[in-house]
Amino acid sequence: MAVVNARVADLERGTLPQVCAKTGVPTDGWAKIRFSSAPTWTWILLLFGIFPFLIAQYFATVHVEGIVPMSDVAQRRVTVFNRLFIGLVALGVVVIAVGFVLDTEAAVILVGLAILVAAVFTMFLAMPSVLPSGAVMGEWVQLSFVHERFAAELDRFYRRSIEPATGWNNSPTVKRWVLFVGGALILALLLTLCFAGGETPA
Repeated sequence: MAVVNARVADLERGTLPQVCAKTGVPTDGWAKIRFSSAPTWTWILLLFGIFPFLIAQYFATVHVEGIVPMSDVAQRRVTVFNRLFIGLVALGVVVIAVGFVLDTEAAVILVGLAILVAAVFTMFLAMPSVLPSGAVMGEWVQLSFVHERFAAELDRFYRRSIEPATGWNNSPTVKRWVLFVGGALILALLLTLCFAGGETPA
């Protein structure tokens, strides 16, 4: 996997080289992907709570609708991934509903919550395996987790150099780990509240 920059205008017009961004094979297929990016300073607001962070992210986030070359194989992977995510969410909701309807112990509800959290983690951590990530930087979008051949073709297209998608300062990866840690903290809080609510006085 590699990191490479693409102009916003070329992404929006769909004029990138006809090489699949995930498999590296020539293709005339494409997928419309929405790339969103917020200033780095908004993440500092997590120290002051989730709501200031969400408000800042909402108003400061920049969106770009990009047309990215994607082969049939890559698009089928996206379809399977989406079905898996929707299936996990639906299963989690059903388990939680059953727990409330049957008025059972909190364990059933906790299983449903765990499934929902697993679905969210799957979406954020496994998404780069099926779709490119992108960070909007002015007139450019930094595409991450793309195939080396696609990056090389785009490099020749712009006559620019590319960098491997490794390193702790890869912003999409850092953001995913922040979301992972945040989700783990939320899960821990939910478990604490459920067990506390399930205690009965002696």
